[in-house]
Amino acid sequence: MDLKGIKPDSVILWGIGDFAKEYVYYLNEASIKLAACVDINHHGEKFRDIEILSPEEFCKNRVSFTDFPIIPTGRNKDNVSEFYNQCSEIINHYGIKDFKILHPSFLADFIDMNYQKKPVVIGFPGVGNQLFRAILTNLYQKPSISHNSKEQLFDKLAREHIYELKRTLDQAFFIYMDDNWSIAYPTSITTIYYSTTAKDGMITIDGLQAKPFLSLERIYQTHEVLNEEVVNHFKRFNNLIFFMIRHPLDILVSVAFKLTLFQEDRIDKLFYPELANDLYKSDSILREQWGLSRLNKIDWFEPIAITLRDYLINYLNVKQNVFTVRYEGLTTDPIENIFQICCQLNIDKSRNEIEMLWKKLGFKPIKKGGHYFRPGYGKWRLYFTKNHLDVLKKLGYDELLNELNYDVDWDHNILNPPAIVSPDKRLASCMREVNDVKTLELKTPFFPFSLEIRGKSSSMIEAAVRAFITPTAFPQHILSSTNIPAKPMINLVL
Repeated sequence: MDLKGIKPDSVILWGIGDFAKEYVYYLNEASIKLAACVDINHHGEKFRDIEILSPEEFCKNRVSFTDFPIIPTGRNKDNVSEFYNQCSEIINHYGIKDFKILHPSFLADFIDMNYQKKPVVIGFPGVGNQLFRAILTNLYQKPSISHNSKEQLFDKLAREHIYELKRTLDQAFFIYMDDNWSIAYPTSITTIYYSTTAKDGMITIDGLQAKPFLSLERIYQTHEVLNEEVVNHFKRFNNLIFFMIRHPLDILVSVAFKLTLFQEDRIDKLFYPELANDLYKSDSILREQWGLSRLNKIDWFEPIAITLRDYLINYLNVKQNVFTVRYEGLTTDPIENIFQICCQLNIDKSRNEIEMLWKKLGFKPIKKGGHYFRPGYGKWRLYFTKNHLDVLKKLGYDELLNELNYDVDWDHNILNPPAIVSPDKRLASCMREVNDVKTLELKTPFFPFSLEIRGKSSSMIEAAVRAFITPTAFPQHILSSTNIPAKPMINLVL
């Protein structure tokens, strides 16, 4: 995994105004030089001893600059980014399609910043991340960072990039889908996920490059594999890393019962309301059958167990560099554990205040996103059979559990797991529709992607997406906030 792009030796600034004058200071800090400056209003003037070119002059001499990326730095009179408008102008109006284009936020990879021990939450899905993040959000006090600091500037740039990217995709896809809404949220340190849903379909794009971790306001949470590179990344920003851990066998059960936002949206939009409402009940029939249908398949269970094992081995290799929070401790002795978290964050809270916080957040009913569905520990005994335990033994879970200080009596206390009952027609249809996907691989000169298709209108929507994803309309490289080639995945589900 490469969390940084390759630092360019020199760059081209497109748009020379107040922002460019501030931005060039941080280019100097990163030891990145100016290869050229382009501005339609200031051409002929000098900027940092470099003559500013008009776009036409740049085009005439473009061969001299092909090795250097373009950074659109224009902003309007209200100091709002013009990044995507400039990208459109550069590519479509001036026909400059063979240059790499970087969002200004790319520079965060190459300068030092101080986030003053701002917490970051890392943990495998199903480990209790949402509960812990809710606690941190209520405890965390935004650091007193100067309004004019580079931390504030790059926080703003990162938020603008994600907002503009979402707005661009909304404008592109909403024309094909009625009654829809969209979301964009982080999937890793360097990527975000975009999804728009409607009654008759859904489009999802994963792997869009951005910098969600730069936010000063929000507690950043990721499922990123915790290795030395990730630790060093957050150390460079002076973040405090919290790693959530839980009994690995309980994590496997929790993952089995998880529904992704994509799957929840499919049910919300396309199936009976009572089934959608059922999703958020602690005794949800749909979730119960969903989890059992997965756990009943060893060919589903074993790959997940391998992924979790490798994830936790990575954690063990760097655990001395993070603050570990155990789910079991947080839920059985919340006051003491939250007090220790406050000490790590240098937050002064009395035990009475912490007790009030736990009463507020504790275990609440499930909400969208899979939060708090049947919380607890030791759940694996309710669902695992000898077949599951044989797989775990084969994968070396004995040693892993010992290193993590978790005990398991492999031969006792395995209860009879609940059986999968025959669901009614609506439930069976729901589970089949959400799981049944056909994938079609498509490629354009700039934008390879895969298309997941269901339903009668698939050919019409596929044609619309083919028309939209073209080199002139939406080239891949304008999506990237770094110079790592972006390879987004488009999953279109009808």
